[in-house]
Amino acid sequence: MLAKSGRKPKYNKEMPNILVHSHVTAEVLGEEIPDVHLGSVLPDFAGMYRDSHKGLRIILKGRDPLLDRGISFHEQTDTVFDDQPEVPKIKTDLANQLVGVGVKPDAARTSSHFIADVFLDGVLLDYDEPRAAYTRLADRVLNSTTALD
Repeated sequence: MLAKSGRKPKYNKEMPNILVHSHVTAEVLGEEIPDVHLGSVLPDFAGMYRDSHKGLRIILKGRDPLLDRGISFHEQTDTVFDDQPEVPKIKTDLANQLVGVGVKPDAARTSSHFIADVFLDGVLLDYDEPRAAYTRLADRVLNSTTALD
């Protein structure tokens, strides 16, 4: 079993739970302002880019007020999720399962944060509306002018 070490976990704060952020934004703020919706998923894409490009960071804030509103909403959503009392138990249980199959404890702790976030996207894949909201967002990004253009 893993005990709390008191150390801050070494993991990327922008774990890719893009479908969740798209869905929560669409449900809470609506999709009427596409650049807010786009801003709400950008931190996860930027985090994946950074992780695959030797730490190269993309500056997101300050490009456009609507994107900034979406980015801020993304950060608020992460905070609300992380503050839920069930989250530490979920992550600890995941880490313990990983250790149980031979993953080193530090790697298991780091991975449990990633897995917990990605599981949320996996759950939403069973529902039409979250997939549809994300598809609409992707279509807007690919076929319309956005604040990133």
